Amino acid sequence: MGALACRLVEVLWARAQSKDIPGGIPFESVRRGLETLAFDMAQSGRRVYLPIGLAEAHLHSAEALRVAVNAGLLDRDNGSVRFHHQLVQDYFAAREMERLGVEAHLPPPRYDANGARMATAWDRAVIALMGCTHNPNGLIRRVLQIDAELAASCLASGIAVHEDIRAEVIIALTNQVALNGRSLIYAARSLMSFEPEAALPLLFNAMRSGEWSTRHEAALIVRTMHLPVRRSLVRALDQRTPLNSLAIAARIRKIGEAALPTLLVLLRHPHWYARRSAAWALGELGDRAAMPDLIEALGDHRSEVGAEAAEAIGLIGDAQGLEALYMLARLQTGLGRRSRLGKAAVSGLVHLGDAALPYLVKLMGVESSPEARRLVGYFWREIDSEDALPTLLELSYHEDLEVRAAALEALGAFTEDMRAVKRLIEALKEMDFLKRLKRRISDIAAEKLEESGVNSAERAAQRWRAGQRDQKRPAISSSATHVKDRLKRDTDEKIAAPAPVLALAAVGASSSGNSEPDFLRETDALVPASPASKGAPAGAASSASAASPIGRLIAALDNADEQVRLSAIQLLAKTPGDAAITALVKALGDFEAVVADAAVEALTAHGAAVVPAVRGAVRDESLNRRAGALEVLCRIQAVAALPELIAVLDDTRRPWLGDRRICDLAAAALERIGTHEALRAVELWRAKQTATVAVAANGEHEDVEKSPENASKRDDPARYPEILAEMLAALRSDDWGVREETAKDLREFARIKLRGASDPALIDPLTAVLTDPDWVLRWSVVEALAWVGDPSVVTKLLARLEDENWMVRVAAIRALQEIGDRGAAARIGEMLEDKNATVREAAAEALGRLGDQAAIPSLTLAALQHDPLVRFAAVEALLRIGGDAVVVPISNALNDEEAIIRLRAVQALDELRDPRAIPDLIKRLEDEAVPQWQELRVCDVAADALKHFETAEALSAVEEWKKRQNHADL
Repeated sequence: MGALACRLVEVLWARAQSKDIPGGIPFESVRRGLETLAFDMAQSGRRVYLPIGLAEAHLHSAEALRVAVNAGLLDRDNGSVRFHHQLVQDYFAAREMERLGVEAHLPPPRYDANGARMATAWDRAVIALMGCTHNPNGLIRRVLQIDAELAASCLASGIAVHEDIRAEVIIALTNQVALNGRSLIYAARSLMSFEPEAALPLLFNAMRSGEWSTRHEAALIVRTMHLPVRRSLVRALDQRTPLNSLAIAARIRKIGEAALPTLLVLLRHPHWYARRSAAWALGELGDRAAMPDLIEALGDHRSEVGAEAAEAIGLIGDAQGLEALYMLARLQTGLGRRSRLGKAAVSGLVHLGDAALPYLVKLMGVESSPEARRLVGYFWREIDSEDALPTLLELSYHEDLEVRAAALEALGAFTEDMRAVKRLIEALKEMDFLKRLKRRISDIAAEKLEESGVNSAERAAQRWRAGQRDQKRPAISSSATHVKDRLKRDTDEKIAAPAPVLALAAVGASSSGNSEPDFLRETDALVPASPASKGAPAGAASSASAASPIGRLIAALDNADEQVRLSAIQLLAKTPGDAAITALVKALGDFEAVVADAAVEALTAHGAAVVPAVRGAVRDESLNRRAGALEVLCRIQAVAALPELIAVLDDTRRPWLGDRRICDLAAAALERIGTHEALRAVELWRAKQTATVAVAANGEHEDVEKSPENASKRDDPARYPEILAEMLAALRSDDWGVREETAKDLREFARIKLRGASDPALIDPLTAVLTDPDWVLRWSVVEALAWVGDPSVVTKLLARLEDENWMVRVAAIRALQEIGDRGAAARIGEMLEDKNATVREAAAEALGRLGDQAAIPSLTLAALQHDPLVRFAAVEALLRIGGDAVVVPISNALNDEEAIIRLRAVQALDELRDPRAIPDLIKRLEDEAVPQWQELRVCDVAADALKHFETAEALSAVEEWKKRQNHADL
């Protein structure tokens, strides 16, 4: 800037001389007067105008003032004078400051209450001086001794200095920052202007502690930066399995903070598996800087990602996650089913220790669901807190039976403390009966005493049971946990607890001279053989018999402890043969998500050998097992399973462990296989979705609606307004669990019963809630209106696009998409500028499904946005709209920085088959990037696309490319 000002002054004076304006007054004398004038203005605070008399005093004559005005250096306005341009004033002030000495006049920096540096009157002058001094290195060193942030601003102006000077500025700036989040952000912004990489550690520090708004702001800044990505770490996470997770976690911790940029990038990856792996890795890393992104990931549309994020927050141990985990636990456990998200949220809370106790107590309270209390009781034993036991003891006297029962269940984990034993013995006298559990309080207490391993406790339970033999209500049989503990005692306490999963998996391969692999002989530590089986003669049973190691591993899959089942699966993953595969297929239906997921990983590791058994599981009665089988077939791209996959495209049921229907999973597998037959089947299936909805509207949706016991309710539309009124009233309940359950029921009611309804008696009560202050109510009703599909509500749904809650805005976009009113496309297009990336992504998807050609310009801009998910959705939307106008914007996406988007753009152009795309596709033949979780390079897909054009130019380019590939292979 200083160099520009210097040049500007020279040009103005030269122009004046050419017109003979100066009148014989030398420029040097005018310049000296202008320098003192500008300096005095800066020093006195007169930033713009000053009296003419004062200007003449500095210039020593009225003639010199006239010359300066005629030369265009000053402007005269009645009785005042000002410099013609602020740049000119800064230049002259800078010259005078250099003559007098920068150190003498530059004040030390001052900061406001937020930690931001306050601008001074000399800032612009100093920056200008950098451009016109002969020794910028010396000058910036002098500035650095006084004001490091001003020195950074000088560097940001583009002045060239020695690398050592730049390093000194960076060090000084980072060292002077106070332990204040706002200061860190301001310093980082200064560094970003000339050294973005140096700003990253400051932003990470700001993300680790302090006020949440500051941490979140720092995270948002990081998202705007181009972060370095470690490809080796990406590949390692791509190949992560339960068997190698321990090694990968150790590697991540060794990398430390340097792994953060890669993991934060992956946490926003278009593919859910990448996001889940990133969340897991951030938990293993344990860096609090990940908290803002992990808390946002709790709302990921894939429950697997949210669950992993919840676990990661617990492992990191940052109390900032308490409220988010608590709300997630309440929301998920209130749905009336076992949820992996709910379990992960409670587990995360438990890991947060003392600070989480108030939240855990609330989850065990009267207002919580039975599932919430069950989970808290299950995890309570893991709480590392001195206050845990006193809290449980207090809850064990609660007047609500459900709360009291949950507390007593949890006390079973603390029987090494006699206070817990004493309370359990005391509870043997409490005969209150719990209808839900079909047990008495005393039954629970007796069970926990028997499991305790404490002699006095066991004797008390035995005496109590002896006294119960003549009672009408028999004692309850031992729980699965008790059976497990008894088994461990019967084997002379060979192991104290289930072996850690990864420790068992790490056992070596088979040794020479042994017919049985080493890791199978470790089975005795997991499921000990019975004395009878150990003494059986060789060959007396098949390889999968109960006496064999494999047989005992298979038996372990029925163990009540999920860690035992998980360990067995990981050993079976290394066990060849049909018996192991059959057992793993059975484990796909495990009721714990982590075990079912491990079975999927294990079968995938076996490869093509599992296809026959897994094909059979696609029609299994267990929806969870069916879903797991589809996931396996998708991963190994089993072409042989096409008939089974196509056959289940009509299965719209949803496994309780997942959030996608069976048909959605089958369609994903078919798309992954990618043959013409598979893709055609998916295309026909998608076309039938509208017809399926029409069938549902006629009351023929799903078997549960056809059951005789529900027939009378289904066939009585006159009761629908009454039912709807009851649901809307329940949504306002003070009981959070009731509200959440009702929200779910309302969506199902609208989906099955109200589809296509237009009766004001049904529509008006719903739209009346759209302006309710409670966002959960607004969101529930918007989702219900999406299923109703009444065009008359479009105007009111458009108003919800302005909702303060982003989830409501997303729901409104999808509702307008379901209704299919193209008139809403323009307004939805405006949502591509929404501050929330998920909203922008939903808007792009909706515009594609509405198919409005007028949306192409907006989607073209969206394809250039910073967020990769939005860009990906924009390309998908352009492809759906189709036509000549989308070819150019999709071709532009071929240059996207994300390989997965380039790959999708190639596929889109292949489908469009517009010859204009051929030159751009030919350029992609040089693109050897392999998108994460894909097998083919971009160039491979581009070559296939060019073959389909069948033009001489395209085919010739492919042949040349093949020759280059063959040469490279040689």
